[in-house]
Amino acid sequence: MEPKSIMEAPYPQADERFFDEEAEQKMRFLMELVEKVRALRHELGWGSAKIEIILACDEQTRELVEDNFWWLENVGRISGVKFIPLGEKVSPAVSELVGSAEVFIPLDSPAEIEKLKERWRKQLVKVEEELARLQARISNPEFVEKAPAEIVERTKERISELVKQQEHLKSLVGGGKCE
Repeated sequence: MEPKSIMEAPYPQADERFFDEEAEQKMRFLMELVEKVRALRHELGWGSAKIEIILACDEQTRELVEDNFWWLENVGRISGVKFIPLGEKVSPAVSELVGSAEVFIPLDSPAEIEKLKERWRKQLVKVEEELARLQARISNPEFVEKAPAEIVERTKERISELVKQQEHLKSLVGGGKCE
């Protein structure tokens, strides 16, 4: 018997015949590549401008990227991809690992890297100042006793976020992603 309304119908069940783990893995790689390119573009302060990337990868990954370039171009704002062998480095550039591949965004000059590192150093100083202020607050027994529980919890969460930011910025300033 057919239900009278969609509200009475059972929730649709996925048909496992259409599951494709290989396709899902490929899509996860492409999505991660876009995420990493966006993050690097953000770290560089380049906004949403289309950029060319260099990808150090194996032949299978190269084919995947070439076959789906139209998607990367639109979603990732990637204007082009140059391929190099795995393990090869690009300099000057910022880079990020994507699975077994490495994506590079080339920079104009080593001076541009120093400019970026200086910006990251300034961000690191601000993060460390806020972190010290919040750690002093949370280590104060009066604050912990008198402040509402949600404020104490939010302060602890913010400290955790700042520690992650601090580690990330230290890796950037210390070399990490910059060649």
